[in-house]
Amino acid sequence: MDKDCSMYTEHVESGKRKVTLSMTVNGRPVVRDVDPNMTLLHFLRDNLKLFGTKEACGEGECGACTIIMNGKAVTSCIILAVEAEGAQITTVEGLAKDGKLSILQEEFISQDALQCDDQRYFTVEVRPPWKVLIVAPKDSARKPADYALFLSQALAPHALRVKGEAAFECKVISSDALTDAKLEEFGAVCLVDPRPLEPGVWQRLHSYVSAGGGLGIFLGRNAAPVET
Repeated sequence: MDKDCSMYTEHVESGKRKVTLSMTVNGRPVVRDVDPNMTLLHFLRDNLKLFGTKEACGEGECGACTIIMNGKAVTSCIILAVEAEGAQITTVEGLAKDGKLSILQEEFISQDALQCDDQRYFTVEVRPPWKVLIVAPKDSARKPADYALFLSQALAPHALRVKGEAAFECKVISSDALTDAKLEEFGAVCLVDPRPLEPGVWQRLHSYVSAGGGLGIFLGRNAAPVET
């Protein structure tokens, strides 16, 4: 087993009078003078050099430090070494018999099953905000931006825009400007309360969507039935 463990913390001596400890580890009698504050995990690793017992969480939750003590599985990181006085202890090293690895040991090796060195490295592509074209009506009472206010704020809230964290970048134009707009520059087009559009505009939108663009239509008071 590898000695290295990224989460391992060294034992710090308490300065208290040492205690003589005797136990049986992997079938062999062991007698040592130990710091009364030393955990069983540190005793096994630092004193006996049994590095198969690992430290990961240090709280007895993950199981990386599990050993068998008196026939029961225990987490050695939360047990003091002195609590194991007279105990029968088996670590992962002790599972081998007659020089042959146990099934558990073989699986640990073949599956790289050690918790404390489970690291994966990856990169994340941070893309610029997705561009959305919001097309809104224009009349004497309200500007296109007024019609598009709630949608643009929902997609790109002001608090996120000022910090450069908004996922969307919205551009608002009037429905009159839709005919000449460069739709291919946007990931999606949103029609807010659109008036009936000319067939040529619908054809442009159809081609845009067929090429992979997104289209959202939010009907309002300008909606009119289509005569068939």
